[in-house]
Amino acid sequence: MFYFISGGPGNNIDYLTIKAYKILKKADVVFFHSLFDTTKLMDICKSSCLKISIRDMKINDRILYIKNNPEKLYVELMSGDVSLFSTSQEMIDILINENIDFEIIPGVSSISMASALIKNELVLPCISQCCIITYLENIPMIEKQSIQKLASHDATLVVLMAYTRNIDKLYTELINGGVSLDTPVAIIYKATYPDEKILKITVKDLPSLTLDLWHSVIIIGWVLANKEKRHEISGLPFVTNFFKAENFKKENL
Repeated sequence: MFYFISGGPGNNIDYLTIKAYKILKKADVVFFHSLFDTTKLMDICKSSCLKISIRDMKINDRILYIKNNPEKLYVELMSGDVSLFSTSQEMIDILINENIDFEIIPGVSSISMASALIKNELVLPCISQCCIITYLENIPMIEKQSIQKLASHDATLVVLMAYTRNIDKLYTELINGGVSLDTPVAIIYKATYPDEKILKITVKDLPSLTLDLWHSVIIIGWVLANKEKRHEISGLPFVTNFFKAENFKKENL
């Protein structure tokens, strides 16, 4: 049996699901991603478990190994969550094509952990009713999904996989998308690792950043503002699902 397991936001056993923990303990072979350090997560594994970096065994070789040893329990330990930018889809498609049984075990994403660490919801009524998750890399973006186009929606924007060297590009696209210079930004560097850092700035401060952004979650939007500013933007006190409809004024709709 083959399992994809979300390794969580860092090198911390506490953020594995209970199911993931149980399976890792039984695994015969773990294929691990080396984007982040996962050594503590693999300490769970039994001493006989074979641990192989995906850099050392490409997909086709892994498939051949699995087919030749079908009795083993396999885990692909992902950096982060399987559902977001995990590069798992190619492997999933091949497993389906080869009729190899597998299961996906989701987990805590770096985004939900970042939100927890800064103690902020990413979607708030009357401030931002959606959250856009994207990335900034040195590859062509889909034109309609460029940072500039996404920023124009005035929604909470979460940017992953940024480099310090292309922060000017992020800044320019945000401004061109209509984001104001005073829009709040939170940068969560290496969430849950010992050298974790949290930085709260505004868009105007982005060009001066020197922090290693590759290991960071960048959150941009007015959901990060203090209570008074959120009230000023929405024209309403904090709104919840229990807020009575008659309390809304027509001009707020």
